[in-house]
Amino acid sequence: MWPYGEPAWLVAWCNCDHQQLPSPAPKPPPRKPVDGPYVPLRMRGQAAAIGIIAPKAWPFDGGKRREPVLDEGIPDRVARKVGWHRCMRCRKPF
Repeated sequence: MWPYGEPAWLVAWCNCDHQQLPSPAPKPPPRKPVDGPYVPLRMRGQAAAIGIIAPKAWPFDGGKRREPVLDEGIPDRVARKVGWHRCMRCRKPF
């Protein structure tokens, strides 16, 4: 089949014992719910590092409720207020 004999890499591949694939890594244990103020996943380390206290999320209430986000560095300082809003285009709550 090969005009000058089989290539060296093919001979080596055919003669070696084929090793099994390594077993998959074990899955990490599930995370426990966080007690304390709600912080989005992307900001958990960052918000904690800069001292922000944000309230936990609440069900949709029509956008009536507003909660303060506090700054731990300055006592009684409200950094912003959070709550449900509606999209300006489609009016869906977010």
